[in-house]
Amino acid sequence: MIFKGEVDQVEFAQYFSGCDVNMTLSLHSGEDFGYSVAQGLASGAPSIVSRWGGGLDFSINSGGAIGIPVTVTGNGPQICVRSA
Repeated sequence: MIFKGEVDQVEFAQYFSGCDVNMTLSLHSGEDFGYSVAQGLASGAPSIVSRWGGGLDFSINSGGAIGIPVTVTGNGPQICVRSA
């Protein structure tokens, strides 16, 4: 695995377009838009997201991403592992 660090937007789009899938299963409460999901979809990468925060909008509003259900328990939000 190689961590490239900061790259320009053209190179970034090339990485995304070369992906088999873009999986963003974030449960971070501050991820309100889902910028990485938008970048993956714009680059043509099939995207799997949590139905939470920004991912929720992309999975239910014809955004093109496949949404994985999230339930809220006493321990906070949990991704449905079976669905993922």
